[in-house]
Amino acid sequence: MVARIGNIIFGVLNCLSMITGLMIIGWVIYLHVEWSTECYNLIHTPLFITGIVMFFVSLLGLIGACFRANICLWIYIIFMILWVLVLLFSAGRMFLTARSSSEQAHQNWLKHDVSHGKYWAAVKTCLIDANVCQAKVSKAKNLQDLQLEKTRNPIQDACCRPPEYCEFEFKNATFWTPPKGGVIKRDGNCMAWNNQPDILCFNCDRCKEIIIEDLRKDARYMAIGLTCELGFIVVVCILGCCVRINNNKK
Repeated sequence: MVARIGNIIFGVLNCLSMITGLMIIGWVIYLHVEWSTECYNLIHTPLFITGIVMFFVSLLGLIGACFRANICLWIYIIFMILWVLVLLFSAGRMFLTARSSSEQAHQNWLKHDVSHGKYWAAVKTCLIDANVCQAKVSKAKNLQDLQLEKTRNPIQDACCRPPEYCEFEFKNATFWTPPKGGVIKRDGNCMAWNNQPDILCFNCDRCKEIIIEDLRKDARYMAIGLTCELGFIVVVCILGCCVRINNNKK
């Protein structure tokens, strides 16, 4: 009786996993057709691979349980063990990132992956597509009013306006002009500023640092989510082993 209940639970969990995999695949295809941007391409491949792996691995588990095909269950269990190892590595990485200080975080893998090359281009596209700088249109008429506003967030201040030390002249929240005598500091952030809506200060180092710090804070929640998924996979893996043992007995 207990073995039968275990088989039923194993089957239900794998059915749910198959459905989830199909939903992920369908969602990725829909987004590819309706919203194919560089921002979307950042998550397209990982999501698509995840959906395919979930579907076929769950299908293997169901075939092994329903038709007593131990070879399928062996392959299923091996995939699950590999998945557990990947989740352990990913969750540990996220916990370490979440616990590191801001200064340390800027020196780790997160800075290298996010702030360089094609990854930053994709992140920048996400910020532009989300209208981060236009999301809260400022009514400030001068720099003092802008500084007193409480509706702006750190990302807007870092990515949507030049640094204060550049001493640019305020026109509106996203339009600034260089000092009449030219840019005082030949600083990378000052030189990177451009009034074009798709440029602004998105290439400034301080913009990248704020984004990295924001991701570092989110890493804690990602680590918790990965840990919960790890627990689920371990339970399913144990059930898979039980089903294989039951098949041998029968």
